[in-house]
Amino acid sequence: MNREFAQEAAELFRGKLTRKDQKARRWEELAEAKLEFLQRKTKFLRKVHEVKMQQMREEHSLKMKLLHLEIELRTKQLNNLLNENSLENRVADLLNDD
Repeated sequence: MNREFAQEAAELFRGKLTRKDQKARRWEELAEAKLEFLQRKTKFLRKVHEVKMQQMREEHSLKMKLLHLEIELRTKQLNNLLNENSLENRVADLLNDD
């Protein structure tokens, strides 16, 4: 870019570039700068998206682990309750048989 600027300055000094040429070069430089900005912005947004997706995956994984543990706990509680009721019924049956 500096080399181009130096070359342009030399050409201007020699009177080879017209104002129209100068304007066209400036617009071209501006377009290149905008393109570079958009490329960097796109790259940045991709990285942000990747980080957010990774966080969402980790959060989902933790929620699923918690859900499975809750289901396991409730299943054990229910089994214990059923076993207690079954034991109570057996004791009651034994007492009633006498």
